[in-house]
Amino acid sequence: MIDFTPQMSESALLQAARNMESYGGSFAASIAQAYFVADMCNRIRLLAAFGDLFERFAPTKTTTQGETA
Repeated sequence: MIDFTPQMSESALLQAARNMESYGGSFAASIAQAYFVADMCNRIRLLAAFGDLFERFAPTKTTTQGETA
């Protein structure tokens, strides 16, 4: 099995989830909402299953400087 768990800080993961809510489709937004309410064990499970989605919406240098994706 391929490991898609992103190697990102917790703050970057939270920003990615916020970006998923704002700029993703309904599926990405639902995964983000699940991430926000999940405990640590379930967050790990979400990242293992949907890590590529979090990486796609990860903050970039321009988005961390106040610009939107």
